[in-house]
Amino acid sequence: ENGGKAVDAIRVYRRAARAGSGKAAKRLGDIFDHGVPGVARDYAESLQWYQTARDLGEKFELPGNR
Repeated sequence: ENGGKAVDAIRVYRRAARAGSGKAAKRLGDIFDHGVPGVARDYAESLQWYQTARDLGEKFELPGNR
């Protein structure tokens, strides 16, 4: 992800999240919430990944006010 390959990182995170990784789902929510170079912000998708993370047992607060 830090090497400028955000799109590749997202593919890996998606696979991990679908395999049951709550941390990967949370990271996807963060990526789509804040945006990273090469990946546009997408509020709806970020909420979907945050919910997936919660469903997988991650405990966290949503960042900031909307």
